[in-house]
Amino acid sequence: MTGLLTALLLGAALTLPAAGLAWLAGLALQARAGQSSPALWRSARLVAVFPLLLAPVLFAVPQSLPPLPALEFINETALDLPAATPVRDTLLAAPTALALPSPAILLAAVYAIGLIASLLLALRRHYHRRRLLVHSRLADASERGLLEREAGKLDLPAPELRLCDRAASPFLTGWRGVIIAPERLLQTPDLARHALVHELCHLRRGDERDRLLGSALTIVLWFNWPLRQIERELDAAREIACDSDAIDALGRSQCKAYAATLIESMRSSAQPVSAFGPHNRRQREMRIKSILSGGQAVRHSFLAAGAVLVLAVPVAYAQTTLTPRRAVSAPVEQIAPSAETRLLAHAHGQGEGFEAALSGANAEYPSAPDDGQNQSLTLAHLQQSGMNVEASTSAAVIAAPVGPEAVAWQNVSSPAQAPIPPAAPAAAPQPANAPDLPGAIVPGRVTSAYGPRPARPAGSPVFHGGTDIAAPAGTLISAPGAGTVVHAQMGYQGSERWGNTVEIDHGDGWSTVYAHLETIGVTPGQSLAPSQRIGAVGSTGAATGPHVHVELHFNGERVDPAGYLAGLD
Repeated sequence: MTGLLTALLLGAALTLPAAGLAWLAGLALQARAGQSSPALWRSARLVAVFPLLLAPVLFAVPQSLPPLPALEFINETALDLPAATPVRDTLLAAPTALALPSPAILLAAVYAIGLIASLLLALRRHYHRRRLLVHSRLADASERGLLEREAGKLDLPAPELRLCDRAASPFLTGWRGVIIAPERLLQTPDLARHALVHELCHLRRGDERDRLLGSALTIVLWFNWPLRQIERELDAAREIACDSDAIDALGRSQCKAYAATLIESMRSSAQPVSAFGPHNRRQREMRIKSILSGGQAVRHSFLAAGAVLVLAVPVAYAQTTLTPRRAVSAPVEQIAPSAETRLLAHAHGQGEGFEAALSGANAEYPSAPDDGQNQSLTLAHLQQSGMNVEASTSAAVIAAPVGPEAVAWQNVSSPAQAPIPPAAPAAAPQPANAPDLPGAIVPGRVTSAYGPRPARPAGSPVFHGGTDIAAPAGTLISAPGAGTVVHAQMGYQGSERWGNTVEIDHGDGWSTVYAHLETIGVTPGQSLAPSQRIGAVGSTGAATGPHVHVELHFNGERVDPAGYLAGLD
């Protein structure tokens, strides 16, 4: 959800430059053409809101990650190696830092506040319109006669006509179209005819629905000032086009009388909705000039509209490169590398050079037998790289002396360096007492136990520092015993490969760690009771599927959890 929110916020932000470019381009094209066109400004509106419409589409298109050979090794490297030094002491001593919301959440909150204010202003305008409707009355048959005659000439069904003394001038309102007019209007037939024909032309053109759409867009994008300018220009273009249609219906001889009706309406106060009446001075001058020139039909310049639409291309390109995509991992490429390739790749993989190690090992040892010499080669490389802890673990599992091949490798890497004998295996911690952890952690299936893995997946470490329990995503995880939460966030020990991780201090030097959680339901410093929920099973971080990685620590050192935690035997 956070990725979609970020995509929407980015799209909303890009509507500002898009609307600004479309507005300026529209003004330039309008000045060049010498008249305003609704098609031009509708194209500018589309360009302005296009980034917001494109945001969820871009996020929905998945971005497949390329398959990696032996992906499980990369996923588990950071988890399975024994920790060199305890890190829990600093967590217990330091106070919990105040977690600040992400920038995306802060921006969303600011937008929500502005949206509420914009909605309140829109409700205020709606309230004024409803008041006019409440204080109006339905016109009787005799009062509707003029409207029905003019609607028949335009091949339109006569809309509802309501009369209200509070209306300053006639106007069309509502999605289905209702004309509200002052009662005094009917006392002047010529004036009433001009005004009613104008509103009927609005109804036939669908201008009121287009205005309502623009009003909704300016509410949603309340921060977009250029979009408001586009809507104002579009409103003026609709009026000029409607004036042209009205003069065609009334006859060219009515141009001056129609202009006089318009000027009379402009002296009235503004209505809360679209009306025959006032606009700004520039728009009034444009309308009167168009009417007096004979109300010539507005040319729909599709070329100008298309020129404005072209502006959406660079904006869409920028948005495509910036929008976060929904990542979908491709299926892991199952390969069967040779034993020497796997072992050497494991050694190089500690330095995040896995792929280079694969190609190098295949080129260097294309036909080497799978024997102890290749294992010794890996052990020697670990030692030469200064990875003593890993070398100790590998030596304990492989239990093989450094062979001639390892010496040859050392001579290639560092001619002056003598072969390094394998280090002694690290001493396992000796717990003084057993913790009280009787509760079940999660219902599931143990897929990888603690300890050496001779039949491990290709490329994965030889030693597994915890127990993996597979379960459906979202399965609740419980604390096995009472304790205090000392870590609850994304990542652990400086690496995000752990995903969402929780660590619980159970006292007397004992603690448990739970990695790859989908959600975290506790906070640092929180006291837990046995079987209290701490989160849910997931696949965050470096994980190939939904499971929870469980570790048991005693004084900062890993211990086999099978002898202490329920359900892991």
